[in-house]
Parts: sequence; structure tokens; C-alpha cells
Amino acid sequence: MNKTTAIYARVSSDKQAQEGTIESQISSLREHCVSQGYQIEEDLVFTDNGVSGTTLVRPGLDALRDKAVAGEVNQILILCPDRLARKYAHQLILVEEFKKLGVEINFANRTISTSPEDRYFSNSRSYIRI
Repeated sequence: MNKTTAIYARVSSDKQAQEGTIESQISSLREHCVSQGYQIEEDLVFTDNGVSGTTLVRPGLDALRDKAVAGEVNQILILCPDRLARKYAHQLILVEEFKKLGVEINFANRTISTSPEDRYFSNSRSYIRI
């Protein structure tokens, strides 16, 4: 099955935004997509540049959620869990929301495992598992 993949990147501070670290995230995510054989359409690249990950109200994240609700995305690639959200509770909310929509979340810097040991480890380290 061909997956419609979106990428999401976020930096929280104005300094990070000015230094271009969001571009480095996007570049890493694009490289990961190429290595996995995924194609990314430009309208499926979502960013929040200079927006805190402690809030769920973010323009790029909101647009991504809208695409997921519309059924236009079935996979999201994010560099690491803290780029999705800084608060573990928010990570869980977002993962559950996307899961209900049939959207898989993958982290480029973190392999997702479903083993009980890894789930325990991930919960104790504020990583999420789907």
C-alpha cells in the first residue's frame, strides 16, 4: 500500500527559528523519507517555527490535524517525540487522535516498538508508542 506521508517539524524559540534549525529538521526528515521510499508533497510539509511545544494550539499542527481529519494523510514523520509535543499528556492526546483517524506516527530518530519492556521504558522517558 502506498502511504501518504506528511512531515512535521517544530522549533520553539525565536533564536532557533532564526538559526534555521527547522530547515535542518526538514532536511533530515526528507532524507529519511528517501531512504524509506516515501514521497513527500510540498503541501504535506507542516512546520511551527518559533512556536512552543507546550501548547496544542499551533498553526502547523492544526493544519496537519485538518489534513488527517480529511483523510489526506495516513502517516506522519516527525524527527523525535518532543517535536510533536513537550508535555507527555499532549503527546498521548495527539497520538490517540491520529490513531483514531488511522494515521500512523513515526519518529525518524526513534524506532517504535510495541514490546512491554519498550513501552515501560518509553513511558518513563516521555517517549510515546503507538
